[in-house]
Amino acid sequence: MGNGIYLLQNLEKINMYDHVVVQDYLDRPLIVDGMKFDLRIYVLVLSCDPLKVFLYDDGLMRFSTSEYSPPTEKNLDNMYMHLTNYSINKSSEHYHNCDDENRGSKRSIKYLKMWMASHNYNFATLWNSIIDIVNKTIIIAEPYLLHTYRMARPGTTSAASSSVCFEVLGMDIFIDRKLRPWLLEVNRSPSFGCDSKVDADIKFDVIKTAFTLLNLKPSEKWRAMNAQKQLSRARLLKPRNNLERKTQFSVRKTFFKGSVK
Repeated sequence: MGNGIYLLQNLEKINMYDHVVVQDYLDRPLIVDGMKFDLRIYVLVLSCDPLKVFLYDDGLMRFSTSEYSPPTEKNLDNMYMHLTNYSINKSSEHYHNCDDENRGSKRSIKYLKMWMASHNYNFATLWNSIIDIVNKTIIIAEPYLLHTYRMARPGTTSAASSSVCFEVLGMDIFIDRKLRPWLLEVNRSPSFGCDSKVDADIKFDVIKTAFTLLNLKPSEKWRAMNAQKQLSRARLLKPRNNLERKTQFSVRKTFFKGSVK
């Protein structure tokens, strides 16, 4: 959300007993129209067993609302200059909300593509670097995701659970002046609230594309439920060891003797 973020030039000012996250400030951003910005890209984890990941081919440029200058003691407190978080900049008097995706404090990544082309920058190279960041980030998290997934559904085979879970992630990317992308953070529950046309167009299409890729059908739900019931029944009826087998046989034998009498 951006709340509680502040800038320091001296680490000794941090209380060693505070529970905080400290990040290195990247002070050489790529500047567009005088402003600092970051990218919100959307990643669909369609499945983790097997791992299937899709990157949406558009996203949001989120701008600060004060013209950028490198950090100094005089401007460290200007969060509208140094931070691109929507939750902070929306309260600025210079926040520009409009329906034109080529203007305003939120724009589409397609605008960045056009801007880079007009300045003789290679957008394809930048986007490939972003894809590389996405791949490496998901690969790092994949063992934990897979373990959590299997613990939540013990005994379920991949064939029976190919469509039981998915997640849309919001990744925030910083671009420096050398066109190198940096991963700022990964949001497991990105906001789908909208306050502009470009917001609504992109977020609606993200959701629509996600469900298209999921390709869910009512029959798959019942097939998965039936498969789960069969596995549960098999576990209940299957003897777990030799002692249990002998006990079950003894009980049955006694029962039948009694019935004969």
